[in-house]
Amino acid sequence: MEELLGYLKLKNQYFEKFLKVTRQFLQCSDEQKWNDISFFVDNRERILNIIRYFDHKIARLFNAQQMASVDVVRYRPEVKKLLQDRERLAKKIVKLDLELISTIDEMKSETIGELKRSLDSKRQLKSFDVSSEPLVSSHKPRKTA
Repeated sequence: MEELLGYLKLKNQYFEKFLKVTRQFLQCSDEQKWNDISFFVDNRERILNIIRYFDHKIARLFNAQQMASVDVVRYRPEVKKLLQDRERLAKKIVKLDLELISTIDEMKSETIGELKRSLDSKRQLKSFDVSSEPLVSSHKPRKTA
């Protein structure tokens, strides 16, 4: 059971790392620093893979554990606290992810608006483009003898 508790603790530590990485990237996005987005996505994916690994280990240990031989009452408060901590961290992560999605949506809308304004300006300038109009001479051609 101690090994199981150890994995639950490690899993929560990686949830904290996940939260920290998300906070850092959200701060960068607030400052319009989007150049680290690949690093952010890769980092989160690595952390998620580690969390999945711990999930697998926990499930395997739990299934192998003879629950009748374990003093459940003794471990219940610590397991309950670890699960509550994980839930608290997960809620914070979801909240930050929603903020990040909102920030990305705002940036996307601003970019689309800028593109539309740029296209409108280009159309307006093109209407003044002299080279796009055919040349029409106001003089009659001269007759040659």
